Amino acid sequence: MDNKFLTTDGLTLSVRRWEAVGTPHAVIALVHGIGEHCERYAQFSLDMNAFGYEVVGFDQRGHGLSEGPRGHTPSLQRWMEDMNCFLGHVRQRAFKYLPIFLFGHSLGGAQVLNYILRYPHQQIGAIVCSPYLRTAFKVPRWKRILGLLMAKILPKISLASGLEVNMISRIPAIIEAYKVDPLNHDRISAGTYLSMIQAGQWALLHAQELKIPLRLFHGTEDHITDCLASREFSNKAGDLCLFTSINGGYHELLNDLCREQILEEIHQFMDRELNRLQS
Repeated sequence: MDNKFLTTDGLTLSVRRWEAVGTPHAVIALVHGIGEHCERYAQFSLDMNAFGYEVVGFDQRGHGLSEGPRGHTPSLQRWMEDMNCFLGHVRQRAFKYLPIFLFGHSLGGAQVLNYILRYPHQQIGAIVCSPYLRTAFKVPRWKRILGLLMAKILPKISLASGLEVNMISRIPAIIEAYKVDPLNHDRISAGTYLSMIQAGQWALLHAQELKIPLRLFHGTEDHITDCLASREFSNKAGDLCLFTSINGGYHELLNDLCREQILEEIHQFMDRELNRLQS
């Protein structure tokens, strides 16, 4: 598989593939969060490989090894187009006949929710951790208004995201590794800020339109994205969404003390959906 693909507006985005042990059962298409990159999911991917799942991720525009202004997207629709291009790349290059699961964390989780609600037939299921549906903290009204105004006037203007890195995990080594990773950044543009708000609002508004199985996780002590918003999404989505709130869990559940529980539940979910598909 090529290690890059082109977006509809001509950016080159970087792709990373982790190969399954033996013949793969399915493919996990991975969408990372704001300010990070897909290589941070290497251990998760290797764990999934051992279960027989291929994993393919990409660095989003303005992130990691991909092109584009750091932390900027022109619109929510552009994110959806990027995901279309990514899945088309996955299908055409290597996995024409394998089922696909989408996986998304944080902003990537909100993007995955938006995508499966719009294009439910592209994949057989989705796994989402700590989606950005609402912030876990209250943004001052003046700051919110200023951000929305700047998104209309100067959408590319970039500011520090204000991410509380110490709140991503209860494991100190994870926090330190995040801080020294040269591919992480703390930039977010006004256009991205607007697109994030729109992604969260749209997903909550359309949750009842869910048509494929979804496994949703959120930590009760997530100080970055709102666990209650995930519960709200699940309540609206109905039986196709299985939601688990992780008691005490921080934002990065795959890098937290509950990691083994999350891995096992993801594995069980995918195996169950594949068995249902084959029966």
